[in-house]
Amino acid sequence: MKFKALSCCIVLLLLAGSAFAQWNIEYQQELQIAFYGITFPSSTVGYMVGSGGAIYKTEDAGDTWVEQTSPTTLSFFDVFFKSATEGWAVGDNGLIAFTTDGTNWALHDSSQVMTTLDINTVWFVGNSGWIGTDGGGVFLTTDNGATWTTPTTNVATDDVNELSFSDALHGYAALDGAGIMYTTDGGDNWILSALNLGPYPYSRTDIETIEAIDGTYGVASGWGAYILGPQPTILLVTSDGGQSWSNPMSPTYDYATYAYGYGITKFDDGHVIITGGYGGSAAPVLHASSPYTSWTTSTAFFGDDLRDIAAVPGTNRVVAVGDEGCVALSADKGQTWEFTYLPSPGTTGIADMVGIGKDLIIGVGAGSMTVSYTHLTLPTKRIV
Repeated sequence: MKFKALSCCIVLLLLAGSAFAQWNIEYQQELQIAFYGITFPSSTVGYMVGSGGAIYKTEDAGDTWVEQTSPTTLSFFDVFFKSATEGWAVGDNGLIAFTTDGTNWALHDSSQVMTTLDINTVWFVGNSGWIGTDGGGVFLTTDNGATWTTPTTNVATDDVNELSFSDALHGYAALDGAGIMYTTDGGDNWILSALNLGPYPYSRTDIETIEAIDGTYGVASGWGAYILGPQPTILLVTSDGGQSWSNPMSPTYDYATYAYGYGITKFDDGHVIITGGYGGSAAPVLHASSPYTSWTTSTAFFGDDLRDIAAVPGTNRVVAVGDEGCVALSADKGQTWEFTYLPSPGTTGIADMVGIGKDLIIGVGAGSMTVSYTHLTLPTKRIV
């Protein structure tokens, strides 16, 4: 199945509570996928993965996507490509899949054998690779995935949400409830980082996403439980190779967002953007450039969780994916967006609908919401 980009300049108003928008209903109720991971190994080729074993590929920098044949119905949580054709995807219950031609996927011999815990993240630099699991597990390979071993030292006791390496030796790991750890020897030994979270006395910290900018800088984000009020988004920066991380906006938290930071990506010039969400609430997009001490926001554009984001190399384009099958594309580093696929805009609030002519339906509902559906076509294939 293929889907294409759809303008969202009017859709943004709908998310704000009142709008009139045009929709192609062909995929609206049929694309029942949550996308969890996305990567662009080149300026044109990208891959995204998600629930039910979903794998999609683009060859035009995210304008159109084609479903690939998956070797599983288990969910994928992350995907990483070493080139435009050689990649890995990981997920449910120790799931590991790979492709060497960018088209045909197979389960790895270690899939659901090396571990039966969920694998949340995968990263490669050359023939060296790393995966992180629930329960603090980390595995590494130096022979392009033929064999995997565990580190000599691993301080993680909670889920490893994401891994990111700047080269074959230096990398960071985002931990659920336990902070951040770093390595300087290719993942054989991991050290717990010192964190300065800023003015909020968090009772728990979930670091959901992390990006190694280079051997010096790194950016991490997530969410913290805060007993006395709203749970501000965690934003952390390191300038010493991961030894220490601090809130660059302390003590003001000027970006004022209260959602998970789920995805980070960097552009060729080092510019970084973060997005996420929580419980159906859209998170604004956070922006910064080196040395990552000053952050700005652009308007939230999707009323549900965005799980991952990837810059398209050599361009200003970036693609975000998330719950309900959302796929969004920006051509200006995340300032404005259009949707490749946008799920239902809160149709549970629609109170009545009326047909006008043979090809237009108007729906009205709570919050002064007005929605129009045009160009009605029946889906030819169902994705579940």
